Amino acid sequence: MRLQDWRCLWCRATVHTQCRPNLPLACPLGPARVSVVPPTALHSIQDEAWECVRPQASSPLLVFVNSKS
Repeated sequence: MRLQDWRCLWCRATVHTQCRPNLPLACPLGPARVSVVPPTALHSIQDEAWECVRPQASSPLLVFVNSKS
């Protein structure tokens, strides 16, 4: 048996497979939830364009990194 089976990248919750059904379906986004842009807030509107819907009660900072520089 492994120490962990499932880990959320947003809230960092770690659970075994048999405990996963006990977790809520909606992620609380962890301690930095005011600054996090959840993946459900980003929508592709063109091939290279994205639209972000700002979550309520938040002030996220969106950072884009150019991996080619």
